[in-house]
Amino acid sequence: MKIFNEKRNLFTAIIVVEIIFFFSILIYLLLFTPNYLDRKSKYVSINKNETFQKVLDRWIAQGVISKPFFFKSAGILFGYHDEIKIGRYLINDVESNLQILQKITDPFGAESSSVTIIEGLRLNEIAKQLKIQVGIDSARFMDLSQNTLLIDLPIKSKNSLEGFLMPDTYEILWQTDEEEIIQRMVREFSRFFNDSLKKRAARLKMSITDVVTLASIIEGETNLQNERGIVSGVYHNRLRKRMMLQADPTIQYILPEGPRKLKYSDLKINSPYNTYLNYGLPPGPINNPGREAIIAALYPAKHNYFYFVATGAGGHNFARNWEEHSQNVIQYRIARKNNNLNK
Repeated sequence: MKIFNEKRNLFTAIIVVEIIFFFSILIYLLLFTPNYLDRKSKYVSINKNETFQKVLDRWIAQGVISKPFFFKSAGILFGYHDEIKIGRYLINDVESNLQILQKITDPFGAESSSVTIIEGLRLNEIAKQLKIQVGIDSARFMDLSQNTLLIDLPIKSKNSLEGFLMPDTYEILWQTDEEEIIQRMVREFSRFFNDSLKKRAARLKMSITDVVTLASIIEGETNLQNERGIVSGVYHNRLRKRMMLQADPTIQYILPEGPRKLKYSDLKINSPYNTYLNYGLPPGPINNPGREAIIAALYPAKHNYFYFVATGAGGHNFARNWEEHSQNVIQYRIARKNNNLNK
């Protein structure tokens, strides 16, 4: 009887050890199986309204999950599948299922993207850039930007938010709500256009929209810091003399296939933005200007220039009258011809 009990206890111990061993292997396979990538790391995403299965299918195709059955089983058995968060994630080679599952369910596990909106971009160009870099809905972004009553903003514009999305570098999470991004960019503009700048605009008898509109034209004309104030002075002089601005960037704005090299026929396009046909500033900004262009619009250089034309080498020649301007145009044409011959 004693021998029988000893054998039974031994058998029981063996069974327990085998069960522990089995579950240890199972736990390892489910949670600690490494995922081997074809590179050191990869960025992957979880999009709005995606299920755990859709994410898994996409990640399998991208070569992120090595053993899909174990990853899916772990996600379901331990409740991770209902907790995945929208975002962009950095997955490293040999990260375990558990590490990945914890990362994609952590509210702070997603990576942000550093998005630089350069000066002078239009709304549609910003929307395209954000779609590529952070996966937003560009159509919704445009709709919200052009229907300003849909959003609670510190800046009110009659037409759209063209001109009021401040160029800067922003840290943005994957598929951040389009309204939130717009609000951030407009708040940045509002923060910059402080009371001091508003008082300066009032002294010039210009509204904020007037200032930003002029700044957008300056932005479209030159990206040289030492020229912005001079270009601004030209336009202030022309406005003061009731001369048409004749600003080429306003023509580029109304070209459906632009920007491109302008033709004389373009100058006759019937549009309130055509500053070759209409006096004064156009109805609104033609792009989103940066801080330096806005400052230039508010603080124009004092001079007697009324004209300017490109030098053909990156800058502009300025003129006080039509005769000087005509000579500068001739010089520009010669420079352009020589540049074409040297290509």
